[in-house]
Amino acid sequence: MVQPDQLPTEASRPARSSGRSNTILERVAQGIREQNWFAVGLELVIVVVGVAIGFQVSAWSEERADREREQNYLRQLALDLAETELRADTIGAMMAPLTRAARRLAQAHFLPEPPPRDSVLKWVSEAPIYHDVSPVLGTAEALVATGDIGLIRDDSLRSAITAYLEVARENIRGAEENRALHIQSANDFVRHVPMAVILAEAEGPEALAVRDREDDWMALAPPGVPLPALDTDALVRDPEVHSMMAMMSIAKGYS
Repeated sequence: MVQPDQLPTEASRPARSSGRSNTILERVAQGIREQNWFAVGLELVIVVVGVAIGFQVSAWSEERADREREQNYLRQLALDLAETELRADTIGAMMAPLTRAARRLAQAHFLPEPPPRDSVLKWVSEAPIYHDVSPVLGTAEALVATGDIGLIRDDSLRSAITAYLEVARENIRGAEENRALHIQSANDFVRHVPMAVILAEAEGPEALAVRDREDDWMALAPPGVPLPALDTDALVRDPEVHSMMAMMSIAKGYS
């Protein structure tokens, strides 16, 4: 038990820290207690300025991130367009002679004299072949689907991207219709014209004879069996063949 003469004196008690309070709230509270309104106002100004600077830094960081995303999108869009152009040029070069083959065979129906046999055989073998091309739309579709199209600051560019996407989708729908039309015409042609004879004419009987009959789809006749020669004059005069070639030519020309 502490004796009266042993009670701690005011001088022996731990001295309060003479330093400033550690937190802004403590300093504000102290200023209010002391009615030091200048100190209170100064602390509040510091708080407001600090919050404003924090918001501004956050806004700058977000703006910088948006600009980086915008540039990434624009770079990927450029790559997609370049790939689409490459595909279009490649498929276009492949399709040009195939489209001409169907058109030439359709035109031959009206010639006073049938074309040379070799030409007809070439057209017949090439006309049913079809290749289509699809644009690369992944980046444009992602921009619109996610709402990130708003990252594109240029109004005209933003409108061009959405317009391009709509036109591309419409072209894809049209290409699908043309492909269906071509497939139907090609199927009708295969049912109407003996493909084994056409392949034998194109490959030569000797080439077909050495093929593996179980694995090669082009070997449509048993080996060693003589096939009749294709009557190319009758083929170009056939009105059904003319209609099929006309449909193939239309389908390829609008693809």
